[in-house]
Amino acid sequence: MQRRSYGQIRITVAGALMYCAGTTIFYFVPAYLGGIERKFGVSPTDLGLLSAAELWAIACASAIGPLWISRFDWRALACFGALSALAGHTASLFVSSFDFLLAIRVATGFFGEGVLLALSYATLGHSRNFERSFSITYGVAILLGIAGLSASPELDRYLGTISVLAILAVASLATFAAGFIVPSGPKTATVVDTPDLPATESARRPSMGALALAAQGIWYAGAGGFWSFSEQIAATNGFTGSQIARALGVGTAGAILGSLLVLVVSKKIGSTVIIVASTAIMGAAILAFVLSQQLMLSSFFLVMFNMCCAIGTIYITGAICASDDTGRIAALVPAFQVGGMAIGTATLGYLINDFGIGAGPWMTSACFIVSIAIYLVARGRMSWGGAPRLRG
Repeated sequence: MQRRSYGQIRITVAGALMYCAGTTIFYFVPAYLGGIERKFGVSPTDLGLLSAAELWAIACASAIGPLWISRFDWRALACFGALSALAGHTASLFVSSFDFLLAIRVATGFFGEGVLLALSYATLGHSRNFERSFSITYGVAILLGIAGLSASPELDRYLGTISVLAILAVASLATFAAGFIVPSGPKTATVVDTPDLPATESARRPSMGALALAAQGIWYAGAGGFWSFSEQIAATNGFTGSQIARALGVGTAGAILGSLLVLVVSKKIGSTVIIVASTAIMGAAILAFVLSQQLMLSSFFLVMFNMCCAIGTIYITGAICASDDTGRIAALVPAFQVGGMAIGTATLGYLINDFGIGAGPWMTSACFIVSIAIYLVARGRMSWGGAPRLRG
């Protein structure tokens, strides 16, 4: 069995550092926008514009990832992304104009967070056991997000500023370490194809990766659309604001549980079985949540949804990142995730407006069925082409 030139621990640590620096802003959005509102006194419309602009900047950096991921040294890219993110977060702490802040956040998302996030997937794709590496990374990012949100009120009073930006700046500074341990490029890793690996030990075929990307985008349209309107659905079912906040908080913990389950799941269970099963449970949890009139049950259904969403995300992303050694396909993951969530949220918004919350399970189920069908086609194409068959 050939060994990769970079140790698995270093790959996981480098990927985790860049992933956390690129995604923590997602978890900090409530505290982040609250701090911006207090400092600048802007409207909800302006806050939405600020958040969306940074999100799309991250997606755009990922969308053009194939153009730069194989042209530049990955160590230089990691340092460039970390420096850009550090400069952007630090400048955001001291800017006094909202328009200037908007420009800074777009640049930070594109040159900093977007570069780091795309590079994190390409780096983790070199792991011999992507699911394990990414589950650790995913869990750490969620814990960092929860810790930051919990500490932000006290830190705001102590620092007298928007503390989550300070936390993001520190995370970006720590990410400079990735520049010393990340592989220098796609050629530093050698494909390992052994029967003891999990189900993503595929021959690395770009066609499979492209289909898996499409499947993930549609899958995220269903999952992201539901999560965006989960608060509105709960309110329609008669729950109060405080009850909804508790239910969403408890539900988010399910993602941590899902990432932990991936660490202990048997390698004998193929990724296809896990993806199909977790997606089916997600669909059932969404339907049950829409119909539920009891807070405890609603919280349980949100836990199941987030747990299976984490599991499905890890294994679908594993299939994508295992499909080639260039990093080009892996770099596109954030773009398809963000794009899918944006399209799903917009579509479900129109459907709920016209048909009520009952449209939620129908749309999400349709997205899940189509995405699973595309994924199965991708899996079959690999098998028919003579590549090692995915287990399950």
